[in-house]
Amino acid sequence: MKNCIQCNKELENKRSDAKYCCSTCKGRHFENKKAAMLQEQGNKISNTLRGVISSNTETPEKKIVPLITKILIPIETNEYKELKNRMDAFQTSKKRLEWEIKQLQSNINEIESNGGKMLTLITTLSSAAVAYEKTKNVWSSLLFGSIGYGAGRIINSLSDEKSEQNKQFEVAKLKSKICLLNVSLTSINMQIGELNTKMIGIKRYDFKHVPNIPMYIKKAEIESTKPVEIISSLPEITNPTEVNLIKESRLVKKTEPIKSDKILCSLDLQKFEYKALKFQGKWLEFLGLPSINFHLVLHGMSGEGKSTFAIQFAKYLAQNFGKVIYVSGEEGFAKTFNDKLTNNDAACPDLFVADLHSFEDIIRDVPADTYNFIFFDSLDDMGIDAKKMKELRKIYKDSALITISQSTKDGKMRGSNQITHDSDMAVKVDNGIATTTKNRFKQKGMKLTVFESLDKK
Repeated sequence: MKNCIQCNKELENKRSDAKYCCSTCKGRHFENKKAAMLQEQGNKISNTLRGVISSNTETPEKKIVPLITKILIPIETNEYKELKNRMDAFQTSKKRLEWEIKQLQSNINEIESNGGKMLTLITTLSSAAVAYEKTKNVWSSLLFGSIGYGAGRIINSLSDEKSEQNKQFEVAKLKSKICLLNVSLTSINMQIGELNTKMIGIKRYDFKHVPNIPMYIKKAEIESTKPVEIISSLPEITNPTEVNLIKESRLVKKTEPIKSDKILCSLDLQKFEYKALKFQGKWLEFLGLPSINFHLVLHGMSGEGKSTFAIQFAKYLAQNFGKVIYVSGEEGFAKTFNDKLTNNDAACPDLFVADLHSFEDIIRDVPADTYNFIFFDSLDDMGIDAKKMKELRKIYKDSALITISQSTKDGKMRGSNQITHDSDMAVKVDNGIATTTKNRFKQKGMKLTVFESLDKK
């Protein structure tokens, strides 16, 4: 016999998969679970973060408003289309003329560079080769080679005068063609300039009227429609009953009750608040707005700048968002690590350093819910593989993790690809340039210079 998970009463005459004795116990169970979740969230280290934004405060306000009475959709005018087509034809002709001029100039350069040197070289090598074939003697080949060189010089001198006349004639013809093409190109450029002036001065768009549509839409949807010219005002709905009727008819579809706390309606999911770190300046441009418990994978060859990048990032997080601990598995408290802190002016009250060298050391000495950001430098030296990395993410589930790894000679991260696959962001540092190769919060391929002025934030 099973018992109710809320009041522990025996479940008589219930289905085999029943969990509650009545609907009251079911409601109380979910309320207690929700209260426990709220209490747990209140005790999280994430509540000590600074510079956090909520997803709900960053999205446009969604209000139900009546659809505007008229909208005007822009359409290009016939006059503008005609000028645009002429402009495209002139641009095509311009490119063709420029290509022809370039080809003719290349031909001129080729003619002017050809001389009698090749003939002299051929006679020299031929004489030397024949002599060596007949006598098998190197000195004989050198002697006949010098004779061939002299013969080549004599033949070249006899043909120089005629050859030079032919070259000058050919070059003159090609330059004449280039001159004519330049005249045509100048004319086309003038016509393109005139067309540009006309296209700026004429009306580009006519507007097509769309009739009234008797329905309600979201204000955010209206504002995101481009290009649209709104003719009438957008009165707000003040009658709650009217709003509820609209929601009932357009936005909410009645469904069967959800029996699992692991399943949510998408409308309820949209009400969730997701916290993100409000990065600014170069860090916003590079990484976007990551979640408060992101996982960033950083890798690179030795001496390329990955530790310097990590120190700069740790400094930014400590000065603007919360407590940071840098687990220095490679250098510990050595002078080299202290020099990196000094050179980057990174020492501050919220940046801590730990001299730990293994997975066991970390979970023993770095308590959960203490630090907002944890750096691991490096996974290779501390022997942390993909399986141990998953355990660390469970233990420090409310903290952001930045893991540093070495790279192989071909530039790939050393160790399992599973770590990168499970991460939110991946950054490769090569020759002092950090590049995002993966980012769930912004497009990848963004670059950041590591060895830059320390005055830049």
